[in-house]
Amino acid sequence: MSWTEEARERTTVDEVAMALGLPIWTKAGARGFPCPEHPAPHKDGRATGRIVRNGTAFWCHKCGRGGDVVALVCLQLYGERTVRGER
Repeated sequence: MSWTEEARERTTVDEVAMALGLPIWTKAGARGFPCPEHPAPHKDGRATGRIVRNGTAFWCHKCGRGGDVVALVCLQLYGERTVRGER
């Protein structure tokens, strides 16, 4: 099993976001964090990055893209959404 498969099976987006130092926000029952590419919140205070699919993925409402825990790590640390730098 590769490290990316293990990361996807063993962690949630919440855990990874917190480990990366991204603040987790809760607004109207939805959980989110500032997307690394679009950190400013919406005018109503919602985070741009929403945690979806029971914590296994995130979605940025500003750029219309998202991913899983591996994509979040790559985006936060390297500015790319995949390990190979593919967008």
